[in-house]
Amino acid sequence: MAAPRLLSPRRARACSGPPPGNIAVEISNQFARLISNAIIYYNSAILSLLFARYEAAGHAKALALITQLSPAAWRHILLNGHYTFNTDGKVIDLDVIVAALDLW
Repeated sequence: MAAPRLLSPRRARACSGPPPGNIAVEISNQFARLISNAIIYYNSAILSLLFARYEAAGHAKALALITQLSPAAWRHILLNGHYTFNTDGKVIDLDVIVAALDLW
């Protein structure tokens, strides 16, 4: 009976993740995914609040516009720069942000 065929070390490494020397690349990729998910959540929350507001007002044109927007868009978010996040306990209030938005 023939012995089972084993994967070569190079192929096994490709299946289990990046080679040990590329851990910085893997961390960067995972961080990019985290930021992408945060942006999509943020946009989805804002679009949902806008949709609820204009639906309650019966504003068909605004609803049509909102349904065409993608939560994956990030043109309005500046990704490069230096940011300082205060830890004074204040929570971002999306209702205040959405109240300042006016589509019509």
